[in-house]
Amino acid sequence: MKNSGKTENQKAVAKKKAPTKKAPKKAATKLPVNQENIAKRNANLKPFQKGQSGNPNGRPKKLPQLDVLLAEVLGEEKDGFTAAQAILMKVRQKAIGGDMRAAEIILDRAYGKAKQSVEVTEKTIIVETSEDDD
Repeated sequence: MKNSGKTENQKAVAKKKAPTKKAPKKAATKLPVNQENIAKRNANLKPFQKGQSGNPNGRPKKLPQLDVLLAEVLGEEKDGFTAAQAILMKVRQKAIGGDMRAAEIILDRAYGKAKQSVEVTEKTIIVETSEDDD
């Protein structure tokens, strides 16, 4: 008699367990196709009436007088320098110290971003990036 590595108890349990059968899946019930059902489905596909906007108030306005507030904050003087000058000097110091991101900021603002060319299957596409209007 071969030794399968199972005890007598494990063999008895294996004999008792019969494979379970899965219940058959029920077929999906379909509604009868008629004009009423089609009209209900199509009504949901048109959320706005003709001539009606989905955003009647439009894009929200920016903060009132944001430009004026920024000019006031950046124009304030401390130790003989405006805030804008102090920020620029700090970024300049970082660029001189080797911070490439600081150097990139200065060069992009001073000379504009460089044009990038991307080669795609023997054609050159020039991607122009625009400066942020701050």
